[in-house]
Amino acid sequence: MNNKGQIDFLKQTWIEGYKSIKVTTAKNEGFDTSKKEIIIGNYKLVKDGLFYDYYKIKLINIDNDLDNNPISENNKAFKYIQTLYNQGTTEIHSKDLYPFNLNTKLGKFSIGNVQLTQIGISEKYRISLLNPEMSTDGKLKDESVNYKNVIQVLQEFSISKKKLQDINEVKLNDELEKHFRKHFENAHKSTGKLRGLFDLVIGNLDFVIELKLSKSIKNSGARQRASGQIKQYLKEYQSKNFLLLVVGNIDDKQDKNIKSLEKEITKEYKCFYHFLETE
Repeated sequence: MNNKGQIDFLKQTWIEGYKSIKVTTAKNEGFDTSKKEIIIGNYKLVKDGLFYDYYKIKLINIDNDLDNNPISENNKAFKYIQTLYNQGTTEIHSKDLYPFNLNTKLGKFSIGNVQLTQIGISEKYRISLLNPEMSTDGKLKDESVNYKNVIQVLQEFSISKKKLQDINEVKLNDELEKHFRKHFENAHKSTGKLRGLFDLVIGNLDFVIELKLSKSIKNSGARQRASGQIKQYLKEYQSKNFLLLVVGNIDDKQDKNIKSLEKEITKEYKCFYHFLETE
């Protein structure tokens, strides 16, 4: 029997709940039983017993599945468990995990933001979220959107001085939207009645962002128009979850128009302001 056949044999033996096999059985399956220890795939066979008449079966890496692939990369298992959880199912029998070659003897393991925990000594696992603020695929839920989380995600976004010279607000807004969508369940440009009021919506109107390039609002007229946009938003939606995001070179950070707008946003309107510096 080739290695694949031997691994399939050990996988099936493990799934059926056996933790050891007789030496004669191992020999019949093509293993070199002259060895006290055999390693194949994610399995280790160690001779045991008073007369070495059987092999104990052990898993080498508990972070890998029965095919010796990382559990974290088992996308079929993740999609299955994710669908169950999103449909409201919070328990699963271990036999339903067999087709995905998962080691159901672990007691606890996780895939993505989903954690499976064995319920007592039963054959069932409880499905829960590792981080309750996030969805199953690890994105922040709408109800978890706040200034702190938005800034943390923004700090992972970078733009060079050279790129800033060639990009306009529309293109930069597109890139920011893609970046935010990697981290939040909902992140998109404003649409419908909201079109034109601001640039990005994070969550279900939980947080909105108005984007400005520093080079544009150094002009007094543009600075006043930016102020007008914010006034309009606050008047219509009466929310303080508004962030004015200014992107530019550090030299622009102390410009008088930019500083006065920052003061107006934070002191007068009690909203949020952030200056994202180029690298």
